[in-house]
Amino acid sequence: MRGVQLLLYALLVLAVATGIAVLCVLSALREIVILRGEVTALSQLITSPPEPAIMNSKLPQRLQSFVAEITNRADTLPADASSRTKSAIHCIVFMSEDCGPCRDLSARLGAAAEVIPGFRENVSVVVTIRGDRTSTLGNMLNDYNISHIQDSGDIAKLSGVRGTPMMIGFDAEQDMVTEYTYGGDEQWIIARIIPNGLQVPITGRSSSAEHPAPETATSGSAAWSA
Repeated sequence: MRGVQLLLYALLVLAVATGIAVLCVLSALREIVILRGEVTALSQLITSPPEPAIMNSKLPQRLQSFVAEITNRADTLPADASSRTKSAIHCIVFMSEDCGPCRDLSARLGAAAEVIPGFRENVSVVVTIRGDRTSTLGNMLNDYNISHIQDSGDIAKLSGVRGTPMMIGFDAEQDMVTEYTYGGDEQWIIARIIPNGLQVPITGRSSSAEHPAPETATSGSAAWSA
């Protein structure tokens, strides 16, 4: 009789242990499924970020004033000026100081500005820089004579920028942002400045030799302020 009781007890313990093991396995599988889903979602967020909050909306006030200053400057050019080509879409490029691709893009924008009529009058750049330090991107854009505004991140946040570089197209007649692209290049801008969408070959300028990344942060001033 005692042997039967011990056998039943052993079977009960084994059943409980098996149940616990099954629950642990199911819990682990659940966590794996959740983790895979999160990784997939993160991958999709990186490769295909959601559209910025600024789409189909007006520009933030400070950025709107900055763009207006540039477009008004274009209106003062002589009617027969070879560089006067004011397009319906004003392109705004968001960059960040610590973004490697942004440095290469700024050099290509500088190269495009040298050969595309009206490029400088139809393009502006927002550079996000954290803290009180010199902006290498700002210095590069100054050398290329491309209008830009340095910002601590408020404009990018209000615009719903989730990554850099990002480009938006602002339609002045509709007074709203009508297009955007993450990444992008100078051809995206050229296609909106030149009505027929001509693809213009651009020879990029070297950015690392003339403007090496600063090793230490130093104080600097904004290129434009409200």
